Amino acid sequence: MAKIAEHHYHDVRIEVANNPNTLPDTLRQLAIDKSGCGFNGQKVRYFVREAVASNPNTPIDVLTQLAQDEDEIVRAQVVANRSTPAEILQELARDRITPISNHIFWKGSLNLVLTDIWLVIQRHQVMY
Repeated sequence: MAKIAEHHYHDVRIEVANNPNTLPDTLRQLAIDKSGCGFNGQKVRYFVREAVASNPNTPIDVLTQLAQDEDEIVRAQVVANRSTPAEILQELARDRITPISNHIFWKGSLNLVLTDIWLVIQRHQVMY
């Protein structure tokens, strides 16, 4: 897979970055991919780094690196990644890009709701 990650077509590299079986070292390599696509004056998108940021098996050190990415869509994918630790989410909550902060607020609220549900279940189990 590491050899495929060096393919000259970015679509191939995106597929490698999306693959949950991609090794951590390969994801590290793809996390610094600088190729981007933009058509007809649209904003350039960094799809390879976005895919690495969204891969649930991306190592924490790589998520930390991508949380500092210049591209807000890459940072938003770090937020959406279920494997992103709370420390990184807290840092990104200060992000000047509103959708990222809003997503973190929603994700944090959901975690609080789930925690409340878990506590109710635990109390219920103790009572019976």
